[in-house]
Amino acid sequence: MDSLEASKAELEQFGTSIDLLFLDSERSEYPAWWNQIRRVLRPGGLLIVDNVISHQEEVAPFSALIDSEKGYTLSLVPVGKGELLAVKAQI
Repeated sequence: MDSLEASKAELEQFGTSIDLLFLDSERSEYPAWWNQIRRVLRPGGLLIVDNVISHQEEVAPFSALIDSEKGYTLSLVPVGKGELLAVKAQI
């Protein structure tokens, strides 16, 4: 099992109860995380995606996934290498 699959398996134990998730892994793997993140992040939960300014081209496919998803409010914070904040809407 590779590290991505192992990490995804660890997320399985959380159900849908994660309040805050900080995503800082191989940027090319960010899109592969999206289905798991959507599942485990609770309504009102916050996803922070690292390196969205410094590695804009690499993160673009993932940013597009989040941006196309209904029910998320996004904000780009220009600190460090850039953080994308995505808040999942309350149901």
